[in-house]
Amino acid sequence: MVLNEQQNENIFIAYYDSSNILMSKYIYDEKKLAIIFAKGHQYIYENVLPYHYQRFKVSESQGKALKEFIAANYKGFKADGLLDKDVLDGVKKQIEDMKKNK
Repeated sequence: MVLNEQQNENIFIAYYDSSNILMSKYIYDEKKLAIIFAKGHQYIYENVLPYHYQRFKVSESQGKALKEFIAANYKGFKADGLLDKDVLDGVKKQIEDMKKNK
């Protein structure tokens, strides 16, 4: 479930209340979607239609929606390396704060 969404021109960043998916970043003009997972892995999907991104974003379960709307329709690749531990911890703290203020 979406906890918060920020938009900066054509870039949409969403934070989720999910056990596995922390956040996503969708670049509208490029139709590129990045998914950041709880363990720090990041997957990139290209040519993602805005419709499928919206379906993924508003779903009750991002894990199920990732399989149904994104992975089933688009080829993704795993980005090299993990997110820096401090960055990952910062994102997790932001999400916890969002849950508290919900």
